[in-house]
Amino acid sequence: MLLALWVCNAGWAVSVTISQGSLSLDPRQPHGEVRLLSGAEALEYEITLVEQPDDAGTMLWSPRRLTVPPNSSTPVRFSYRANGSDNSEDMTFVFLIRVKQAQNTGPLESVPREQDESSSATGVQSEVRLEPALRFRVHVGRSG
Repeated sequence: MLLALWVCNAGWAVSVTISQGSLSLDPRQPHGEVRLLSGAEALEYEITLVEQPDDAGTMLWSPRRLTVPPNSSTPVRFSYRANGSDNSEDMTFVFLIRVKQAQNTGPLESVPREQDESSSATGVQSEVRLEPALRFRVHVGRSG
């Protein structure tokens, strides 16, 4: 199952594409992985933990930032380490996976020329970049 979120603009489109919508771990299998995918262009992903249960153990994941080459996928590994308290409830950790088009992935073909100072002094320019993000859940079951 592939899960994707698309953001499109008149000039470009980028999506968060992941091999599955969530991940389930338990004491017998305390680690697992999902794959982040790219399309025709390289993509930069960043994974951050945004919600975790109270009194939870440690959730580890790697890599936290990565570049996925064009037309390929790269695994992100998750591992749960329980703390000393014996919590018998299932837990859910929520991650935010952000993506943007990768920059500087190929050889430098040419150096852009500086803009004419007279044109930049008379106008104001601004740019807005949309970076899609996907909420990803890792469920930790306490019974094996």
